[in-house]
Amino acid sequence: MLGAIEAGRTVLAPTAETAAALIDRIEAHFARTQRDVWRTPQIRDFSGWVRQQYERQNFDRAGAPRVFSDIEERQVWRDILARSDIAMDFSDPGGAARSARRAVRALREFQIPVSALSLFPSAEAGALMAWLADFEARGRQLNAIGADRMLESLAPPTDVPLWIESPSWHPQARHWLRDHAGNSLAPRAAGGPADPDAAVCVQVHRSFAAEIAACADWAQTNRCRQADFRAWICIPDLAVRRAHVAAAFDASLVPSRYSLSEYLDTPPYALAGGTPLAGLEPVRVALEALTAACERLSFAQFAALLRAPSMQAGGADAVTAACLDEALRSRAPSEASLRAWLEMGERVAALKSLRPVSALSRLQAIDAALSGPRSSLPLSQWVPIWIQALDAGPWAGRASWSSAAYQAAERFRELQRALACADQVYGPLSKSAAVHALATAAHETLFQAQTGIAPIWITDQVTDPWLNYDGIWITGLGADEWPPSAAPLPLIPVQLQRDHGVVGATAALQLERSLDLQRRWVERSAAAVFSCSTLSGMPAVPSALLPVAAGSAAAVAVQDPLIRRLRAVDARLEPFANSAGPPFTREEKTRGTFSLREQSQCAFRGFAMTRLRSDRLQLPVPGFNDMERGILLHSALEFIWTQLGGSDQLALRGEAELAALVDRGVERAIRAAVSKRDPGARWSAREARRLKRLLPLWLRIESEREPFDVLELEADRRNVQFGGLAFDVRIDRIDRLRDGSLVLIDYKSGTVRSDWEGERPDNPQLPIYALSVVAPVTAVAYAQVQARLCRFTGVTERDNVLPRVRAGKGEAADGMVAMLAAWAVRIERIAAELRAGSALVAPTPAACRSCHLQGFCRIFEAGGGGGEDVAIDGSHAA
Repeated sequence: MLGAIEAGRTVLAPTAETAAALIDRIEAHFARTQRDVWRTPQIRDFSGWVRQQYERQNFDRAGAPRVFSDIEERQVWRDILARSDIAMDFSDPGGAARSARRAVRALREFQIPVSALSLFPSAEAGALMAWLADFEARGRQLNAIGADRMLESLAPPTDVPLWIESPSWHPQARHWLRDHAGNSLAPRAAGGPADPDAAVCVQVHRSFAAEIAACADWAQTNRCRQADFRAWICIPDLAVRRAHVAAAFDASLVPSRYSLSEYLDTPPYALAGGTPLAGLEPVRVALEALTAACERLSFAQFAALLRAPSMQAGGADAVTAACLDEALRSRAPSEASLRAWLEMGERVAALKSLRPVSALSRLQAIDAALSGPRSSLPLSQWVPIWIQALDAGPWAGRASWSSAAYQAAERFRELQRALACADQVYGPLSKSAAVHALATAAHETLFQAQTGIAPIWITDQVTDPWLNYDGIWITGLGADEWPPSAAPLPLIPVQLQRDHGVVGATAALQLERSLDLQRRWVERSAAAVFSCSTLSGMPAVPSALLPVAAGSAAAVAVQDPLIRRLRAVDARLEPFANSAGPPFTREEKTRGTFSLREQSQCAFRGFAMTRLRSDRLQLPVPGFNDMERGILLHSALEFIWTQLGGSDQLALRGEAELAALVDRGVERAIRAAVSKRDPGARWSAREARRLKRLLPLWLRIESEREPFDVLELEADRRNVQFGGLAFDVRIDRIDRLRDGSLVLIDYKSGTVRSDWEGERPDNPQLPIYALSVVAPVTAVAYAQVQARLCRFTGVTERDNVLPRVRAGKGEAADGMVAMLAAWAVRIERIAAELRAGSALVAPTPAACRSCHLQGFCRIFEAGGGGGEDVAIDGSHAA
């Protein structure tokens, strides 16, 4: 091969991956020989070389058909299947189009005559013949052919290439090369031990995680022994396990990636195959921004764009965007157009006195660029609009991009240029359809940043690496996986595939190919490792096909490389339980009854929510959320009882008058709520109808009570003292009975229960209400105003004060005075804990069900199990 390269000959490889590896090895050879200048190796992957030769040979031929680009060919197949009679039968039309395209490619590669399909009549074969005929007709209409037809009309090249011998060549390519190319180049054996068994090690692992950890550890160990160690690692299911594999090899080979400092060096390993271009940061944000200008966005989608790193001009901008995100959550609808989001963002930013938000200006540039065209345009006209929008929007800060980000963006530009040349296939498209076509192409395009061929090369191609390596490792060689079971191609009759030697069609061909690959793997390295791991819960058993007997396989127990390295660090970790924060200071403020409720349920929760303000970020929902619906209920009832004043007016008003009063109260409440966050007219009307049906039912319950006057509504009690702390308390309603005693009421729009009982009540709200007033209290109760059930739930000193609330039950058995005294002791103790800074992780049995702080308090690490089996005696500390 070196001689051929020196002579300027072209060498063909079956895949781009093999061609790149060959070029890298030859460049390294020339560098080792200390040559300053050498001829660029002309090593090409076969498909790319054939396309180049075809275009070169037909450049001057008038009327010669061009070759469909990959994007065009995929779209033509999608269009054909979408127009077919059985299109509605496909659950995945895109997958059906890919299967059809793959089947047609197999017909060419294995030289199966299309007419042979008619010898095996079936619905699948008939459909494939009809689709292929449509594809050919569409090609004639556009004067284009599919990539699989190029080799049929390719003339023998004037510059005769050489080609490497490999099992990856399909029959059509192999026959053409034998007829029109020069000699094949066979690889040289690595020169390992004479006994193949001595060169092979078989390992069995309890899981894939252990298997890949052992592989990464093997690579690192060999690199420590041999600085220039080169390995070829094959992981057949790399595509679905890519992230797991990268994490394992990072932990073993590049542990500095887990440090706080940025890792800039090129890692000693590389994963082949690439990932969908649409998933890479600059492209992902670009597609999301373009899509945002075409359709309505949920708040989550808009917020993700608002906070995206590509949208920020610096760290301060990211902080401002996060502040705007938090402010919008209490004011935003669940979805809106991009323009509506931008207008709302500007208003809220001004209201909160935030500095200019760069993400808003960049999104405005996107919206402005795409708002101009209102008619359908060909893709060649959409592409310049997209480029202008991206350069002014998410790609305005590209000066700070990494090399990988630049390469991904450049590949995206190439994709756009390819789409611009596909007007004949796509035709005029609307703004939304054009962006969808771009997104589809980006999802179907795999991309891998060019960093050269790393010493440790990891691939999913189960083939002959051709080159020799210091070590080879093949995973997934269990008894159920190797040799692979027969997997005939869909749409082509199985017998036809068997007759023409399609490898996956029969178990015999799979066996023959597997034995050939095993022989080649052993020849390519002086030491090869074959491994398998437990699959679907079944014990791992190595394949009997492997050159080492199954009984001699070694069961290896390997710890995760990252854990092993962390434990090897020369630092001792000492556990330290700290269950107390600093005491309350004068500058701090409580959060009213909310603070006492959180502290009662769990001391750590009270500390986090009151002292650290660890609130859950809310997400706007369609319509009104639970809190807003509760506010609507409070607001409407406040207006109604302001007008009525008590039970006397309630009894005097007729049904029609009460209905009119309810309507006015509801309309006022809706207007007030919409002024803060407008979910849309449909949701407002729906909530108004619900309340107008519900509130008359509640007033009927109120009419059954002992006579009363409404003394106060939304009654504020400032600086109520408990345990040395001041609390602001707001009581929804205070009624006065004829004997002068008080009834305290708290409205609830959800289901209520007796949650005020016990030494650590889940909600001490009613006891706090009772202790915050001076006059004698006869009853405290929740008013459950709910369509399913309207009722009072609470405690009372005597019967008939509230409908169906009996006296002397539960904690009120000894009378109201005794109960208030017990409540006072209880609330004082809880408030004193809060003042002292107690942060013990000691939840009540139900506390963890409604808590979002488990990742903060780490109760699961302490074996708390979510609060159900955690004692409240302080057995767990943060």
